[in-house]
This record gives sequence, structure tokens and C-alpha cells, in this order.
Amino acid sequence: MYKKVYYSFSLACLLLTGVAAPAQAKDVTSPYLSIPLHESILGVRGPAEGNTRLQVTVYLPDGNGPFPVAVVNAGADHVSDTHPGERLGYTVLTGYFLSRGYAVAQPMPQGFGGSSGKPISNGCALDQTGLLNAQDIKAVLHNMSAIVELDMSRIIVVGQSFGGWTSLALSTQQIPGQKGQIVFSPAFQASSCQQGDAALIQGSEKLGAASHQMPTLWVESHTDSLVPEATWRQMQVAYQKGNAHVSVLDVPVIKKDSGTLTGSPKNFSFWMPKMDAFLQRLGLPAQNVQPGYLPSISNAPPATRFAKIDDLEALPTQDDKAIAQYKIFLKKPFPRAFVVGDNAASSESGGLDPRVGALKRCAQMSRNCQLYAYNDRVVWKGPLHGQVAVHSLVMTHQQTVGVFQVSLDQSCKEQFVPQVKVVRPPQHGSIGIVPDTKGIPSYQPPSPLARCTQPVHGSLVQYRPFSTYTGQDSFVFEEQANRDNTRHSTTVMNISIH
Repeated sequence: MYKKVYYSFSLACLLLTGVAAPAQAKDVTSPYLSIPLHESILGVRGPAEGNTRLQVTVYLPDGNGPFPVAVVNAGADHVSDTHPGERLGYTVLTGYFLSRGYAVAQPMPQGFGGSSGKPISNGCALDQTGLLNAQDIKAVLHNMSAIVELDMSRIIVVGQSFGGWTSLALSTQQIPGQKGQIVFSPAFQASSCQQGDAALIQGSEKLGAASHQMPTLWVESHTDSLVPEATWRQMQVAYQKGNAHVSVLDVPVIKKDSGTLTGSPKNFSFWMPKMDAFLQRLGLPAQNVQPGYLPSISNAPPATRFAKIDDLEALPTQDDKAIAQYKIFLKKPFPRAFVVGDNAASSESGGLDPRVGALKRCAQMSRNCQLYAYNDRVVWKGPLHGQVAVHSLVMTHQQTVGVFQVSLDQSCKEQFVPQVKVVRPPQHGSIGIVPDTKGIPSYQPPSPLARCTQPVHGSLVQYRPFSTYTGQDSFVFEEQANRDNTRHSTTVMNISIH
């Protein structure tokens, strides 16, 4: 049965080992997986002479430990002196090692995520930046050595991009129990260094010379690398001057719609068998014993005949912000997804499945979020002539109800006064339209327009039942959806009268 991290630890033991009491160890779900992840988020002390404390996420596989340990070093996406970025959570590399029966430890360097301090930078001395981060992580691993679920005599170090660069530096630290390292397109770009390519080559040579012949699998992808091919090839040669135990995997250019090397299940076959073989040579587990930790291939939805991918006028929502977002979406790399809702639009690219993030972000702002476009195809299945909204209300036969139709942007500013026409009149009441009047919008959360409470211009649809009627009635009206009145949305009003 799975045991949470520190299940048998006393507080005194935690403090002596330099590990802060963890956030509540818990099972977390992932939209990409069919089974939960056993996750703990720790604060672990760095070198004894400083006050550094690094945030470390630990994942345990199902079963009884101790488990061999995969140290997955974080990349530097969206990290700066003023923005620490997000904690590294589940990635394909996380899932790969969990599926092979490893515990996974993911330390965040100084200034990253929830770690203390500022990001370390030494200008063009890129090897020194790596070494300082590596010294922190070495101390963190030492302070985690008392955790009973972790077999610190069997460690593999892994990283991609900046995480790969940190991994190369960590091999110079003679970590007890480290058997090897796997790096995907290792690179580091310092904004203060104008000779970036030369600095990477020089730094690679220095790190290789101090690597203690650490067995290394170096994976490069023409699609993923942040540096020119000529540069990363020279980096490999420079590193191998000091380390003769380097295996190089050069992945050819992959299809445009296949995503990144480690970001799409379609590309697993390029590198997973090589990683399995590398781990086997090191005497480490390499069998896929828990496949539920890896995402399955998610097929792209089929195209519909609604519109061409670059037809801006076909968007179901025609406000200026949505159109601007769609223009940005069209420039994003594959995989990419664009989602529209009643009052918002969102997009995402990259990752395992960008549809998940785009739908989640849209749902935080709007209702009725649906996928509109994926990669190079429109997949929209909505009505060909605009959205259909269905509303129900209860009233007495003595009341008059009004539906106020407005068109606002995200800042609550009027875009235009929508024209309204009745498509199907009520059978048991009368309806009237006031084409340009002032009223207060009535958007409801989670719509971002729910904060719009000041009077604006719009069109008012009024309904009053016949004085002696009780029962059910309905009517349908159509509303202008864009400024030039070429698209419309439809509203169905179902009314219960008593």
C-alpha cells in the first residue's frame, strides 16, 4: 500500500535532516492520466553556510519503497529576477520515471517557484551559474537522504534545456549514489551575455572536464533546441573532450503537428527505448511496470466545414479582444488550441494537450466554452449562424419582463448597440423591442462582464403575457453579434406563467 512521504517521521527527525515539514502529502489528479499522482511539496535546506531553502516536489509510485530516485531538474521558462515562475509539476519525464518504479524529486533552483533567493547568474561564465545551482541541489539531496521511501544509493539525474545544463553541472559534484545523467537539449541563455553560443561551448568543455566520466545520454532534437544546430554539436564535442562516456541521440526533425520531443506521446518512440537501454546498462530499472503514469496519445479532433482556419469573420464571438487573441493563436506553434465561450476566448500551445489548459482558462471567465480550432483546422460544432442561448424564467401573468441586450468589451466599454429582431413571437403574450435605450447589464459570474454594473446603451426586448393566461409560453429573437451585422446569435426564452 502506498505510504505518504514522512509517514513515520517525527518532527525532530525532519528538522535534523534539514527538511521542513511537508505540505499535506496528497493524491492529485491530472487531466492527462487515469490514475492519481502521490505528491508532496517540501522545503529543503541548501548548503549549511547559507540560508537557502529550495522547494522540492516529490512523487512516489504505487508500491512499497525504498524506490530508486530520479532527480528531474527544472527549466527556466518565464523565470526572471522579478518573476519566479511556477513550481515544476507533472511532466512527461516525471511520468516516465514513475512508470519505471522510480521516486521523482524535482528541486527548484534559487529564485525559481517557491525556492528562496534570486536566480543565480554569472554572466558569460555559464558553467559557474550551473555549478552554484548544483551545489545547492547537492546539499538538498543530502538533506533528503533520511527519507525512508528514497533509495539514495540509486540516483539518475535528468533535465531539459536549463534543467539539462544544471544536470551537467551536478555531475561535477560527485553525488553519492548517482549512476548517470540524461540531458535533453541542455542550454542556458543569460541575458547579460552577448557571446551566448561561445559561452555555451566553453562552459560545456569545462563541465565535461570536471564530470568524473559520468555516464551520459545526451538527447538533441532539431525541433526543441534553443540554440543553433552548429552550436549544440560543438557543445557535444567540447563536453566529450573531458568525458568519454557520452552517448548521443540525435533526433531528426519531427512533424510540425507532432509537438515537442517530450511534450507529445506521438514522439515517445524517438527517445524512450534509448532511455530504457541506457538505464539497463547502468543497472537501473527500465521496465514499464506502471504504464498508468504515462499519458496516452490523444487524437486531434476532426475538422468541420464551418470555416477555414484563417477566416476571422467566422469566429462565433466577434468582439475585438477575441479577434486579437485568435490572430495570436494563428502564429503559435503546434500543438495549439483555441476555445470560445459566451463572453470570452482563450488559447494555449505546447504541452501534452493544449485543449485542457485552454478549456480550463475559458471556464474561469465564461460559460459554454467549446473548442473552436486545433492546430491547422477548425473543429467548431456550434450552430452555423451563431450561438443559441436558452433561458427559462418564472413570472406571474401580471408582470412584464425585459431582456436587455448589450455588446461590451472586457473593460465594460460599449462596442455597439445590437439590433434585435423577433424570429418567433410568443403565442400567449405580446412582445416589444426598444431599439436604443439605457440599462444595466445583467451578466452573471463566472463571466468577467459580471463586474459591469454601470448603465450602458443597448436594445430591450419586453414580454408581457395576456392578462388571463397561465401556463407555458416561449419566443425566439435574434441579436446582432458583430459590428458590421454579418453574424447573429439566437436566444430562446421559455417562460412559465402562474
